[in-house]
Amino acid sequence: MKTSNKNKLLLFFLSICCLFSVISCGKSNNKSTEKESVSTEETTEEETVKISLAKGYEDRVVDEKIQTPYMATIKSIDDKGIHVYWKKPEEAEGFEVFRSNIKNSEYEFIADVPVGTHGSFGDFYDKDFNEDLREIYYTVCCYKVDENGEKVYSEFSKPATARYREELKITRDAYFLASGYTRPIYAFYGWGNAKGVEFSSDNESVATVDKDGLVTGVSKGVCNITCYYPEANQSKVCIVTVDREAEPMLDTYVSRFVETDEDMWINPDAKKTDNAVISLGGDMMCMAKQQRAGDTDLGYYFNDSYEYIKPLYETMDYNIANLETVVDSCWPYYCEEGIIDYYPNCNAPVRYLDAIKYAGIDGVITSNNHNADAGVHGAIETVNQLNRYEIGNTGMRNSADDNRTMIVDINGIKVGFLSYTDSFNGKERGDGWNKKDTKTYLNRYYKETAEKDIKLIREQGAEYVIVYMHWGTKNFTNTIPLQEQEAKELAEMGVDYIVGSHTHMVQKFTYIKADDGREVPCAYCLGDYNTSINQISGNRDSVIMRLELERDEDGNVVLADNTYIPCYTYTHYKGGHYVTIPMNKNLNGGLTDLYKYKKIRRRIKRAIGKEVSEYMAP
Repeated sequence: MKTSNKNKLLLFFLSICCLFSVISCGKSNNKSTEKESVSTEETTEEETVKISLAKGYEDRVVDEKIQTPYMATIKSIDDKGIHVYWKKPEEAEGFEVFRSNIKNSEYEFIADVPVGTHGSFGDFYDKDFNEDLREIYYTVCCYKVDENGEKVYSEFSKPATARYREELKITRDAYFLASGYTRPIYAFYGWGNAKGVEFSSDNESVATVDKDGLVTGVSKGVCNITCYYPEANQSKVCIVTVDREAEPMLDTYVSRFVETDEDMWINPDAKKTDNAVISLGGDMMCMAKQQRAGDTDLGYYFNDSYEYIKPLYETMDYNIANLETVVDSCWPYYCEEGIIDYYPNCNAPVRYLDAIKYAGIDGVITSNNHNADAGVHGAIETVNQLNRYEIGNTGMRNSADDNRTMIVDINGIKVGFLSYTDSFNGKERGDGWNKKDTKTYLNRYYKETAEKDIKLIREQGAEYVIVYMHWGTKNFTNTIPLQEQEAKELAEMGVDYIVGSHTHMVQKFTYIKADDGREVPCAYCLGDYNTSINQISGNRDSVIMRLELERDEDGNVVLADNTYIPCYTYTHYKGGHYVTIPMNKNLNGGLTDLYKYKKIRRRIKRAIGKEVSEYMAP
């Protein structure tokens, strides 16, 4: 049968449409594989939830620009009530909690909650719920107060569900701790604590447990703590591991720099050129998703995170960045227990140091708000492991005799490094902290302390002093007055270069004018250099500052060149997980298939400002 010209045209048109559809689908699929994976554990990007409110609460002013509380969950159900728990946005001025017995409707207001002091999280105990119910739902919104004194609200969080427990529940199924340390096990049933629980250990030479469920590590090993609830004739077992060993190094690494008897780090193979190229990196955070991705059948492996940074580092004379985690195998890793005492538990396997070493990082900064996450043992163990890997470090100490200053001889130029933090997470982590331990092992910023340290490091021979500061407000590109005040203080103390961390965002670079006329470079925050955090756009952005020092004709060490290198951490790239890549094709091997390459570069350039230029490879 012959086909008419009209039908031929129709068939041709349909064929073109099908072809275009196939191509479009292919492009869409390719893009979907490149997009960042999102998890409510370390991101704010949750779906907007439409909540039906009880009468009288419908006419609320909602501003979509106000960030919604996220990670809303039920932390516990005990005799104190139902513990509702959420991640609080930095700009929130207060929260309102609503309750319902239907998931997305008929929510009634039950509490106005102030911002509070629980670090990154907000919470509320509901003591007046209907105990005859078997499921209760909660949602949270935050608010700000406008210039007229009226509340303006965010959208609602995803509902959190509280369920009546018909089976015995204990705090955790597994505990990790060091010998001599203690942690409690709590048991729950119904709408409260399980009363009359009997605790027992099957090996008291490893760990003991008292009648209230307080577990104490005794010696290295693994044992079972049984929690028996006679009233329901039910039991649960908690596996307790005491003094878990750190994994062995992946390889025998040869350090470029070694520490001398005079507490000086030096590269024995370097020539005295009186010219030094130094890189300064931001926060390296090996958090839960990165740990899970790096957990292989052969143990933890993170080297691929730095595969595309390694060639760049080989062009530098000295590389340093901020290690924003502790590494203590005796304490639970972030992936094993993410939140402890209202704060993220930043503790990583020691194999993360293998990745740092593999990349070519010679030294790390260890002053940050997560120093106290694993107790005194975690601080000491972190420094011990860094020393085992021969990675220079300054910030935390493993004893009162440990040197808080770090001086590195780089091609004949003696560079001094110091680091401080404005805060720590919580008053008690691990075995708790007293004033003596805090002063001995950690390094909080105080003006008087910094003045003494800077004077000391100059007396020890430092010709150029670089200070890292862990400061600012998380998820903000803008600096706060305290940062600017402390930067001015450091400039007046005679510091040569100031570099910041902590905010999860790149912040501006500027020059601080000292009273003696010096202009001190200050990069307020370098961003999260290697991270799985993806709370808002910009969390994966970072910069590496590239400094070129030289000795002038008068014998003084001066900053001859100062530029930045934009970087971004991709969730996946060519088989690697959480891969940090320089966002300059001249520095990353000519990569041209990077997702949102131009957009990320523009965002970083806008954040760091116009007072410093991007480094362009020769």
